[in-house]
Amino acid sequence: SEAGAGKSTMSANLAVTVALSGKRCLLIDADTRRPTQHKLFGYENTIGLSSVLQDVAEYPDAIRSTEVE
Repeated sequence: SEAGAGKSTMSANLAVTVALSGKRCLLIDADTRRPTQHKLFGYENTIGLSSVLQDVAEYPDAIRSTEVE
């Protein structure tokens, strides 16, 4: 899949749809070169998957809640 094809936006929209259906959802941005989920949900890119993989942070610290119930 090419850059700019909308994969991150589609993933975010799917996660929001699942959450709005009443189910719990964990969206993991595994794009270590150009992560974008933090931008889509309005967060700083401070702690994430790379931090956990490098043992700089524990995985619960990398989880962010959203305003989507």
